Amino acid sequence: MSEKILLNDGYFIGCGLEIMVQEEPRDDIERHDNQRLCFGDLRNYLQIGRNFSIVREEDWSSEEYEWRKDIPNEYDSLYVYGIGIENNPREIANPQYNIMDSFLTEQMVIVLAKESR
Repeated sequence: MSEKILLNDGYFIGCGLEIMVQEEPRDDIERHDNQRLCFGDLRNYLQIGRNFSIVREEDWSSEEYEWRKDIPNEYDSLYVYGIGIENNPREIANPQYNIMDSFLTEQMVIVLAKESR
């Protein structure tokens, strides 16, 4: 069982991902494609930084970036295939962090595809 950073009343600091889904697309967001979500549409709504993994659905290759600004613009026209959070092996191995399952050892994973689903 992994340890957690416990705060008062048994709460812990952990990573999270909040996604709001609605029937109609928001009209205040400029879109690359009127029908589907592209990475460029999402970019400015991501956290500023710490540990992103961009995965290409076509061959499941991945590139890792520390900060949002480091993610190349070449991904902007690709479709968002999936979003998740997983352990970041580099951060878990870092002796600075001796606590697993905290926001310090996680990374956001964004799977992108050339073709929409």
